[in-house]
Amino acid sequence: MKRPTEADFEIKVLDSGVEAIFNPTKSHYTFHRLADPQDIAKHGPLSPDVRVRHAGKTGDTDQYPSHEVQAMAYRLATAAIRKANR
Repeated sequence: MKRPTEADFEIKVLDSGVEAIFNPTKSHYTFHRLADPQDIAKHGPLSPDVRVRHAGKTGDTDQYPSHEVQAMAYRLATAAIRKANR
């Protein structure tokens, strides 16, 4: 098993949320901005629900644990949106 690193991701802050691209498998993780203040207080600025699109040859995260890739994508996306909102 391989472990994802921060350097494996490209982060794009969009008007509607954040897209985290996991470069080793070209998987796209899209997190949407939350608008409801109660949801923001509970989850932070982004929804923890994610839309995943795998674009690599394997159709998944290959030799990387999918839960680790998704967790890191969310952490990096949340950090990027907080930085963008300053």
